[in-house]
Amino acid sequence: MAQIQWARASQFNWAFDNMGGTPLQEAVAGNWSNAVALVQADGRVLLESPNPGGGQVYFIRGVWGSETTFPWDGFWAAPLSGDLTDYYQGGSFANQGEVTAVTLGTALPVGTPVQLYYIYLTGEQAAKYEPLNNYPCIRRAYRSRDDYTYDFPVDRLLDLMVFLHFAGEEQGLDYSPMIQFLWDAFQPREESRIPPLVHDSMERQLWDQGAHLMYRGATTGVSAFQVFQTELAAGATGRVLHVRVDLPTTQDAAWFGYGLDWALEKSPFLEMDRVTFSLQGKAASRRVHNLTKVGSGSATLVILGDYVPQEKQRFLVQAETTGEVGQATFRWSLDGGLTWEAEGLVSGDALHPVALGDGIEVYWESGAGTDLVAGDCWTFWGGEPAAHPRRLLVVLNDAADNDPDPWGPQHTFVYALPDRFSELTAFELPFSQFWRRDNIIDDGDRVRAMWGSWYFPNTPDGSQITISDREETQVFGGETFYTQRQAAWDLSPYATAFGVWVGLDPNRCNSTGHTNFNFLLKPEVSGINSLTIRVKVKDAQGSYFYRDETVQVNAWQRVTVNLSEMLLESGSLPLTHPLQAVDIGIPASPPSNGTFSLTDLKFDEHLTFSGAERLRLLEFKVEQQGLEEHEWWLDEVGLNLEAEDPYPYAPRLAISLTPYGQNPWRGPTPVDYAQPLAPYLVGALNLTQNYLNLQRDARMNLSSAMGG
Repeated sequence: MAQIQWARASQFNWAFDNMGGTPLQEAVAGNWSNAVALVQADGRVLLESPNPGGGQVYFIRGVWGSETTFPWDGFWAAPLSGDLTDYYQGGSFANQGEVTAVTLGTALPVGTPVQLYYIYLTGEQAAKYEPLNNYPCIRRAYRSRDDYTYDFPVDRLLDLMVFLHFAGEEQGLDYSPMIQFLWDAFQPREESRIPPLVHDSMERQLWDQGAHLMYRGATTGVSAFQVFQTELAAGATGRVLHVRVDLPTTQDAAWFGYGLDWALEKSPFLEMDRVTFSLQGKAASRRVHNLTKVGSGSATLVILGDYVPQEKQRFLVQAETTGEVGQATFRWSLDGGLTWEAEGLVSGDALHPVALGDGIEVYWESGAGTDLVAGDCWTFWGGEPAAHPRRLLVVLNDAADNDPDPWGPQHTFVYALPDRFSELTAFELPFSQFWRRDNIIDDGDRVRAMWGSWYFPNTPDGSQITISDREETQVFGGETFYTQRQAAWDLSPYATAFGVWVGLDPNRCNSTGHTNFNFLLKPEVSGINSLTIRVKVKDAQGSYFYRDETVQVNAWQRVTVNLSEMLLESGSLPLTHPLQAVDIGIPASPPSNGTFSLTDLKFDEHLTFSGAERLRLLEFKVEQQGLEEHEWWLDEVGLNLEAEDPYPYAPRLAISLTPYGQNPWRGPTPVDYAQPLAPYLVGALNLTQNYLNLQRDARMNLSSAMGG
């Protein structure tokens, strides 16, 4: 096991004012300190009451938009999300009476709310010999949760034990019971943390306090969190984090987690390879499946409610006229468009949903172009099987501070859990299971794409192809898949071919530069052992290319198709990227009925977090997924960071506080406070030797640093 190295005294952020009279300062950290203001008509920002320090500003670190978030309340914390621009850079400030006028380096519109990071003089002075902190400014040393530095004073119990011993010798008195009492008080407080060193048990009343600091955010602001608190939970032995969010549109998301920013190249971080936590959801199911769109309009159809009847039913919604949401009309059918249940209905927005019956309502969210184009079609199924549509994403990020797009897909590695766990369930997730999503087409959980189907000849003849979720946990080669897509077909004798397809958004998953398309498949057909399937792709020019593969029936297998080996089916050569769709089917004489179970459709291999050089954050994220309300309970979050304390029970200089709370291992120690006589007096000879080793190593280090 790796060891945590002790620190030299030169690294400590405290000092004494030996002369007295040092001007004291205080640091103000933007929104964390409620330090907000508006841009004035002349383009300046006025720092005045109720913000502290107006007219006494000593230093301005920066000015950011009020929506910019920082991972914790440290003065030098880097901005985490939102507009990362420091609008003060290149600017200046002037103290004028009780007001400080701040001239921005980059102009902002009048009335823009901003947050300020600055240091001001309090008007106080330090007393002679007073202990001071010098980070992030010169201020009194005190032990506080908000201080985030090495605080004074030193634990002196060991010295007191030695003083009592020598006093007893001088006075002829036996102070050994008192010496033992002091040792018994000292020893439990100096005990080392045991691995794992990062483990959040949520045992605190306020989520933003304690040993592990969390952040949170949402596309609509923190008001999206209807509940975000630690609480005693039924069935749990202690507190858990309860999260409930409201996400009104399909573009919305919410997230919460831990800012870390660790380099992983060296021990003990190099050996860290997994995330652990316990999770519970509501396990809410829904009997609406496989929403598919065909058409060029930009609007997104949203389905409200749940399908009530027992019999399975296919809904078809079709735009009748071209126009925007609230103007264009539509019609809907239950028999594929042979007849229409209603026509001439005005498309509604979120405030004006339209009832289709059987517990189902629909509305549209406007897009960037024309919302609805005449002929746009949406289809979906109602009925069994009931599925669990919500997912919680667990995210690791490997971006460095200077990365131009730190939150982009190339730095985002995701594991996804479906809402199927109605009781707290423990998970241990290796880094190898966290994947980038920019080469995944559909795996049922991390990425859920839109599917469609076809059969030939395309005439209403009673043939049916239904696509739904298959919720069976499968493990292939150490990779876990909770949800697969199941395509079930029941064809008439006239159907000569069929397929299921999934569309690709090149802005999310671009095939350019990839060499193969592969997926996991389990065909289930009675009476045969093997089957010829056709894998097709639609390229950027609308041409179709294919390759036929023979697969085993009733067995899972990975099918891999090299894109360079695909043959032209229709259109023209060459195959041009990015691809628009992939298709899996049977090209001739299909069995009359059967199923395809499909998952892990992707280009090339998984891009995993294993071997990452940094861990910037551990985050939990909720995407809207067509459902407004999401609720989860989280507990026992940890990383398997393990390290041995090389000097157990050595006294701390003080409590070492970091952006993540109290240091989980031994804090810096001034070696002369590790008094080896104290443990000797109570018979702890092993600790006496340990303290001597600490002093020896410190002297050797100092000698080496000073050149001998």
